Order: sequence, then structure tokens, then C-alpha cells
Amino acid sequence: MLPNLIVPVLNRYDLLNRMLDSLDYPIRDLLIIDNGDFFRSAGLGRELPTVENVRILALPSNLGVAASWNLGIKLFPHDSRWFFASNDMWFKPGGLQSLSEAPEGALTLSDAFPHFHTFAVGEAIVRAVGLFDERY
Repeated sequence: MLPNLIVPVLNRYDLLNRMLDSLDYPIRDLLIIDNGDFFRSAGLGRELPTVENVRILALPSNLGVAASWNLGIKLFPHDSRWFFASNDMWFKPGGLQSLSEAPEGALTLSDAFPHFHTFAVGEAIVRAVGLFDERY
């Protein structure tokens, strides 16, 4: 089971729904950071059977992707890894499970370009390097 999946979104909520439909591996906490303040009013519209808890943070303005990633880390301070996905990607069958099997202390990037669309960061990386540069 993934402890978390953090998904910032600004627009293209239709693509976010496509990504949500591709979740085929258990997730304890799914966090959608809605930088466009639209998704809550649109609603999930369906159950996500592989997800235990869904949180939607509707923000009044766009934090930016790096600040959204940092917020996700801060909201799950007791997890040893954080998993991130972009709203405009989707997981191939088994892809989320493969990501979950990556080494815990590492930075694990997707094998598809752009690599930051899906990645995992272990707490050792955050301790050594710090949080993401929010100017990104």
C-alpha cells in the first residue's frame, strides 16, 4: 500500500479524472491540491475503491507545483516516503505498484519523460537536501 499520493492540479480536471481512474494499487491517503479551486465543486463523482482517504485542498490561488509538493510532505510528516503524480498523466496497469517497490531512501523518477510527472522521495533525501525550491 502507498502511504500517500500527492497530486497538484491547476486545470484540465478531465485529465485528473483519467488519472484517478487509472489507480489500481491501494493508497492510504490521496491528497489533491486544487490550485484552481474548481475540483471540489466538480466533485469526484464516483468511489475510488483503491483509496482509503481522499483529501481535497481547494486553494484560493495557485501555490505552484513545488510549493504544492512541499505542502504534501508537510501534511504527512510521519511518512517515510512521499509519492507524487501530475494530474495530466495516468498509470499503466501495475505502474503504481512498481513505484511503491522503489527503495525507500531514494529519489525514484518515472521512466517516461517528463520524469517529474510521477516520482517518489524518501525522507533521507528530504533530510539531506531539504524541501523543493518553490521558485521552480
